[in-house]
Amino acid sequence: MEQLTAKQVSIEFIKEGLSFNSTMSAAQKGVLGILASVAQMERELIKERQREGIEAAKAKGKKFGRPSKATPEQVKELRQTLSIAQTAKQLGISPATVNRLQK
Repeated sequence: MEQLTAKQVSIEFIKEGLSFNSTMSAAQKGVLGILASVAQMERELIKERQREGIEAAKAKGKKFGRPSKATPEQVKELRQTLSIAQTAKQLGISPATVNRLQK
């Protein structure tokens, strides 16, 4: 905010009815400081609730991330008759993934 007002940019919060420009009074600076503190606190609370939600979901056995296209069992079965490249093409995965899943 200070960087913007130093460049002669005026900032107006329409909903709150607040206006800030390069000639801010002490009261405006105080209000801005309070708003910044509240915004930071709210962001930290959101992150904390998000972490708690993720931990609760993991405790219930929820899996995160993209679903796997192939299982190690599928790779092992196909690798008995096909090359790494052919297995990868058949399963729609990369050869590196075939190598990783067959270990």
